Amino acid sequence: MKPVLLPVLMILAAGTITTGLDADLPEDPEAEIVGLENELMRAFQGADRLTLERIVDDRFLLTSATSHGEQIDKGRFIDGGLDLRMESFRFHDFRVRLFGNTAIVSCRLDCSSDWAGMQWDSDFI
Repeated sequence: MKPVLLPVLMILAAGTITTGLDADLPEDPEAEIVGLENELMRAFQGADRLTLERIVDDRFLLTSATSHGEQIDKGRFIDGGLDLRMESFRFHDFRVRLFGNTAIVSCRLDCSSDWAGMQWDSDFI
């Protein structure tokens, strides 16, 4: 499971978290999405499983370069992220495109963290 985290952070930066936008759209969906992305990262930073369970949709699936085509579900995604010790993060250059009740989000993520004893200081796209 551990090799999944780097692509997970990259995917987070690309905004693949399902945020409950199936219901009526919020008044300012872009601000809502940006806020949820930040809340998600703070939850990983604080090892707040309850918040992660609330934010990440039950239908969440991740396929990354390091998963060798295997799909990572919500539980494995959260478990892997909780192994991360995030020192700091900053999202920037957000671009949110809305298509009905679906959003495609791209951004950059500056992140400093420790995972399994490896220091990660990166700017993910």
